[in-house]
Amino acid sequence: ERGAPLGPADPRSATERCLAASGWVHLGEWTLASAAPAAGEASLLEHFRRAAELDPASCAAWHNLAMVHFDHVRCTCWRSEDELGEHHRHHPDPGATDTEERVVAALECLFRCISLRPSSSPTGHTQQDILTLLTLAFEHGETEGAAAALSRGLADTPAETWLAVVPQVIARLGSESERVRTFVLSLLSTLAERHPQGLVYPLTVAATSPLRAQATGAAHVLAHLRRGRDVLVEQAQLVAAELVRASCLWSEAWIDGLETASKAFYTEGDDAGCVRALLPLHEALERGAQTPAEGAFVREFGGALDAARAELRQWQESGERAHLHSAWALYMGLFRAVSPRQAALTSLDLASVSPRLLGATALELAVPGTYEPQAPLVTISGFRPRLSVIASKQRPRRVMLAGDDGREYSFLLKGREDLRQDERVM
Repeated sequence: ERGAPLGPADPRSATERCLAASGWVHLGEWTLASAAPAAGEASLLEHFRRAAELDPASCAAWHNLAMVHFDHVRCTCWRSEDELGEHHRHHPDPGATDTEERVVAALECLFRCISLRPSSSPTGHTQQDILTLLTLAFEHGETEGAAAALSRGLADTPAETWLAVVPQVIARLGSESERVRTFVLSLLSTLAERHPQGLVYPLTVAATSPLRAQATGAAHVLAHLRRGRDVLVEQAQLVAAELVRASCLWSEAWIDGLETASKAFYTEGDDAGCVRALLPLHEALERGAQTPAEGAFVREFGGALDAARAELRQWQESGERAHLHSAWALYMGLFRAVSPRQAALTSLDLASVSPRLLGATALELAVPGTYEPQAPLVTISGFRPRLSVIASKQRPRRVMLAGDDGREYSFLLKGREDLRQDERVM
């Protein structure tokens, strides 16, 4: 009943207390579902707080209590400056302290709820709680109270809880808030230490990001991981780099680059944009071939491309467009020669496009996407010698590898599109 005593002095049995807590949870959920005008936030807080007090192990109680706090924070922060009025633009918002307190309360409830759910078998509710917590952390983690709540919660929550949201966490390595960055680095470092196989792939990819802050943060965590798992990190970097190499040959990279540069030069009249698209391709060429396929490309087209590079340098010195026209006469020879071959490409020999990958055997690195904290580790035994090229616009590869469990694993390898649109790269 409403007047029933709470706490250790409550004379009811544990079963009776759990039943009473369930009743309060259902009452709160019914109130939310009915959207009764008389039912305010205070009533919801009372219902779910009493449920949590009666049964501290009730995930439903802590989850609903967290969501009441979260909804309050969200509604408060969504008020526009126009709604707040001119006075509030020039005076401190008296509700700011209340908002911070509600953020802290929501974080504490979410951490409690997450810790109560079995991390070995996460549910959709667990995922929702984790993502809600991260939303609060990323949007309000710069406040002192929230930062302290995050630090406490992180210490008390099983590390494997966060494995399902590693991509979202890594994406925040570039946060403008120092406290948020500290939280993210602390979380990733803890995860990398306890679950290196679950972190080494995404961190290796993030370390090559064009976003400087993200790349720097990922490299920092990888350096921490190297102290005890240097071989694992080296293998992950080798596999990642060679898969990228095999996913887009030099001939394909030049076709893509020439199409971009051609649009800039002929359609948009953007000479500088044209040269910007071409310089990275020339720089890769100047670093030298590292595979038989790259060596064959240099032997066939290296002379013409060196001459085209000389024309670009003269344009950079003089600004005369005639040099770019001369360069394009050379580029078009490559384009006409390579385009038909690319269209007819159906498979690739790994010995030609990535001999280092073919030689990577008996690794301690896990098969991508197979790592589960409670399951036996499946490591890479080796890569199959041929890659299939799928006949589509971007021409992704199908790569086959063998695990040490005797099974074969198939992956789609994409190297010519924005991989951030895909939940899983490989």
